[in-house]
Amino acid sequence: MVQEIYGWLLGHWAVRSLMFQAAQEQGLSPLRLGFTGTLRVVRRAVTQFQQSAPEELPLFLTG
Repeated sequence: MVQEIYGWLLGHWAVRSLMFQAAQEQGLSPLRLGFTGTLRVVRRAVTQFQQSAPEELPLFLTG
């Protein structure tokens, strides 16, 4: 049960972090982005991410 709660909290933090990063890149306030809308975008993009090579994902590049 505790692990499940931690999982939900980690997922929520990940989405909020993505929202903040996207807002910063566009010069917007993060408050202008909706959590539910962001979830929809993430869900649609999951299959694309799964089919991508690590080199194609700039978010995961280091250096």
